[in-house]
Amino acid sequence: MRPYLFVWLAALFLSCGTSRIPEDGTVAIIPDQQEAIVFLSFKMEKDPVAHENKISLIGKTKASGKVKKGSDTNADTPNFLTVELFQNGTLAKTFTISHPLYKHVEYLGDDNKYTFKDAEVDAEEFFIRIQTKGNQNEIRIFENGKSCPKKELLTLNL
Repeated sequence: MRPYLFVWLAALFLSCGTSRIPEDGTVAIIPDQQEAIVFLSFKMEKDPVAHENKISLIGKTKASGKVKKGSDTNADTPNFLTVELFQNGTLAKTFTISHPLYKHVEYLGDDNKYTFKDAEVDAEEFFIRIQTKGNQNEIRIFENGKSCPKKELLTLNL
């Protein structure tokens, strides 16, 4: 009985392998041609030397599934980011999100009336959720503002 148990345990341990997360932090759990949802986390910050905004990728997670219809909303603010999704080199989708560094806040003033204030922050994290299919996907993020023209900040292969 013991030799069989030993052989069975040895076969079990030898058939197991180690798994590693790639150094870029990407976690992919889907086949290549299946529809997927990609969650991208970014950090945006002002560069005081170059007097421009920079975006860096914090993390990327890919999971099989579909985004609900009607869950995309476009930003209705004077400062926003435009996200363009390219699939196989063709523009597949465009949407806008609120600019992470510009905050529009509402507060109760001294006269007990709601007032609005626009504020700028130096750094902020944000995320984007995108529906993709296949492996030939790329996104481009552009900055749009009331006082500046459209400017490309990042191109990223998914």
